[in-house]
Amino acid sequence: TIAQIQENPLVSLVGTGGMGKSRIAIEVAHQLKETFEGIYFCDLSNTTTEMGLLAKIAKSMGLELVNQDPLEQLTQVFINMRVLLILDNLEQILKPCVSVIGHWVNKCPHLRILTTTRLRLRLPFEQCVVLNPLTEFEALELFEVRGREVNPSFQIHEGNREILGKMIQELDCLPLAIELAASRLNILTASEIGLRLSERFSILRSRTGTVQPLDAALDWSWEMLSSNAKHVF
Repeated sequence: TIAQIQENPLVSLVGTGGMGKSRIAIEVAHQLKETFEGIYFCDLSNTTTEMGLLAKIAKSMGLELVNQDPLEQLTQVFINMRVLLILDNLEQILKPCVSVIGHWVNKCPHLRILTTTRLRLRLPFEQCVVLNPLTEFEALELFEVRGREVNPSFQIHEGNREILGKMIQELDCLPLAIELAASRLNILTASEIGLRLSERFSILRSRTGTVQPLDAALDWSWEMLSSNAKHVF
């Protein structure tokens, strides 16, 4: 991914909700911080219009939009700077993003854009990195690492390996789901977590209660369906 970003104007991290796209994007930004004059991270999850998109980008850069044409104002900035722009969670604003990104790629040769999305942008110059679920070994390793953060005595052994293996499979080896499940090891045993997965949307809710990413992923997918498809389900 690092090499692709340096060589291509647009790289998209593509995967379903819970795959860790945003975390990877942040790690990539950290590794490339010496390569660019500026790296800007824009969370677009609550953005629905092109104007909102441009405003969010300007805010992340500390710029005030004063031009009657904000797209052109930002274009002039990107023409003169080697910038990495990270557009996070852009699937619900796909069409405006396609238009804006296409304009910038044609005008700004030094600009590099990294997106995280559940849907490809399908621009001819887009390079996609598709994120797949973890292997069962990786998933168990992640569960153990995160479990020890809340319960230092936790370890995977012969007594709990089978139920954890089943749990990992039920969670589709998705990193976010595994981390949320492991975070409950401060109040539940591994066996209790496994048995309570029938209540998965309560047990896998974020610890703060303010963000419910798995619920949100399903809500988004549902809203993308046609009325006929919703009727079938």
